[in-house]
Amino acid sequence: MALHDYTATFYGGYDQVARRTALTLRVPWAVLALGISAAVLVGLVAADAATVVAGPPLVQVTSVSWYAEGYLLNTTAGFSVRPSEAVTFPLTCDPSQSLCFNFTGAIASAPFTVTAFSSVVRSLVYTNLTVQAPSARFVGPLSIALELP
Repeated sequence: MALHDYTATFYGGYDQVARRTALTLRVPWAVLALGISAAVLVGLVAADAATVVAGPPLVQVTSVSWYAEGYLLNTTAGFSVRPSEAVTFPLTCDPSQSLCFNFTGAIASAPFTVTAFSSVVRSLVYTNLTVQAPSARFVGPLSIALELP
């Protein structure tokens, strides 16, 4: 014979606590799908950020030496780029300030390659030289030989 305290029912049924079913949490499927999608997106963004930060090895040029007809013209500071990245060197010369040459081409030291060269003579001499970095890790100097007509 089960005893039931009717006074307890009046005060919230404290004698029936063990007999109540547990409340179930119901989450709509759309909210659940949105939450899982957001977690996956955060994981992918974190993986991409880690790849960009680590990145491929750098090409570190310690100095750039400029030559013409075998003579050293100038040595400039180096730079760092990603492998296979192109670097453009804009050169300008004012004939009223110094002796300027109209260069017809350029050759870069290996493993670099010259991908574009242009020279325009106006009131200033404009020369643009584009060099492509090697596809592998490199640390060292770059030599550029400018060709005269």
